[in-house]
Amino acid sequence: MSDEVAELTASASPILRIDVSPSGSGANVVLAGELDLATAPQLEAALGTVWGVLEIDCGALTFLDAAGVAVLLRVSRRTASIHLRRPSAMARKTITILGLDSLFFDGDDPRPLAAAPRAQVGPRTSTPAEAGFLAATSDHGAGAAVRAA
Repeated sequence: MSDEVAELTASASPILRIDVSPSGSGANVVLAGELDLATAPQLEAALGTVWGVLEIDCGALTFLDAAGVAVLLRVSRRTASIHLRRPSAMARKTITILGLDSLFFDGDDPRPLAAAPRAQVGPRTSTPAEAGFLAATSDHGAGAAVRAA
């Protein structure tokens, strides 16, 4: 897998920056900016070929909505594991309110991604919160899940 960088711009400033780099067991991803309905397709495209263990640094993520969470869930279903590192308070709150914190957070490890490798794990089962969220976003669109909440 080669290094990939996807960037969506509005005017002169980036809305979402996605840096993907291979690691021994999968990939490291750094997100910066807003992950929402407008930028979620870029993240899905950037992670389309990612496999194995996925470490996502969310320290510079300034916004996260249901569309962004839905992409993370879809990606988590086809990778060995997914972990959000250094989530901003807003990102952590969004994930926690949706009841998905046990899926994405396994402790706050402040080490850089390369210094904290994770072991590959086998297939996992969906939690009730994950299944309900995916059903709501796929049946009515990601925006509908937010409006209904």
